[in-house]
Amino acid sequence: MMGRNTSKLLGWFIGLFLLAGQGMAGPIPVPKVVKESLLKDGIPKKVIRASFKKPFDHVAMDIVLKNVTHKEVIADYRRFLQKKTIAETKRYLLKYQDVLKKVEKTYHVPKELIASILMVESNFGKNDGKYLVFSVYTSLASLMDQGVRRQVTRQAKKRGEDVKAGRFKKRLSRKSKWGLKELKVLVRLGQQGKVDFLHLKGSWAGAFGMPQFIPSSFDAYGVDWNKDGKINLDDLPDAAASVANYLRKNGWKGSMTEKKAIRVIKFYNMSHPYATTILNLSKKLKK
Repeated sequence: MMGRNTSKLLGWFIGLFLLAGQGMAGPIPVPKVVKESLLKDGIPKKVIRASFKKPFDHVAMDIVLKNVTHKEVIADYRRFLQKKTIAETKRYLLKYQDVLKKVEKTYHVPKELIASILMVESNFGKNDGKYLVFSVYTSLASLMDQGVRRQVTRQAKKRGEDVKAGRFKKRLSRKSKWGLKELKVLVRLGQQGKVDFLHLKGSWAGAFGMPQFIPSSFDAYGVDWNKDGKINLDDLPDAAASVANYLRKNGWKGSMTEKKAIRVIKFYNMSHPYATTILNLSKKLKK
């Protein structure tokens, strides 16, 4: 006859076995294809080996699902046009008008537009994100692996996503390529000493700092405005100048029609609701 403790232990193992049979799975390891791709791109083996340790040794499923199922709507932006938000942004403009005026004069991008982007993106750095950026891009790059894709597809289906639609499969493919591209840029920026790529925190979409730049944006448009030898997107002067530089290089001019202005803002964020919100907020700030 089994003792009480033995019986409990056996019951626990049986329960665990049944859960496993129902689809309970542990963390998914980062597939070899991600590390091999970094190696082919010239990232030293010792850097790769040192990077993919806990917590970066597995795919962050919650991050991947947010990226492949998120849909942006106008309701997401309504709060930015409320009186409270407008007043808060006006106070920020007044407080830092000296810096913002100088940036405006240099790049010919309105200070109201810069402030609007910094407000919507991160509330001037108060909501710049809690996710490890390296984990975001590693996890998205892992979608190159078919096994990872199947796991993500199953989880997305449970959330009500139409996974049979061709656009869902295309999104998985697009996100995997984009994630790998940004991952490579991020690691290179880390090697150059421009960012602490293993500790850098940002949004679930992989953006960081006050202006919520992705690695390639940081690399292409980041500005060391205060000339301290480092681009710091958590510091207003660098953040504001980087936003202005981004818009200027993507076509912003001193005088533009509303249609052209929205087109340029959409280089920053492809969402039409986002672009119209930024433009409308900047208009209200000028009044």
